[in-house]
Amino acid sequence: MPLSFVRPERLEQIASELLTRFHPSLRLPVLIEQIVEFDFGIDIVPVENLYKEYGIEGWLANDMTTIHVDAYQ
Repeated sequence: MPLSFVRPERLEQIASELLTRFHPSLRLPVLIEQIVEFDFGIDIVPVENLYKEYGIEGWLANDMTTIHVDAYQ
C-alpha cells in the first residue's frame, strides 16, 4: 500500500470522525487500546526492552494485524 502525504487538517478530520464513531461520548480518557483491539481487531503485543535495544517505542506489522510496543511505554 503506497503512502502519501496527508495534510494536518485532513488528519484532524479523520481523527474526529474516528473518535465520533468509536468513542461517541467524547469523555476522557479515551481507551485507545480497547478501540484498537476490539473495534479494529489489531493485537497489541508488549515487547521487553524494545526501546532500550532498538531505539523504537513500537511498530505496526506489515500485515496490519499487530502493534508491537515497548513493554515499559
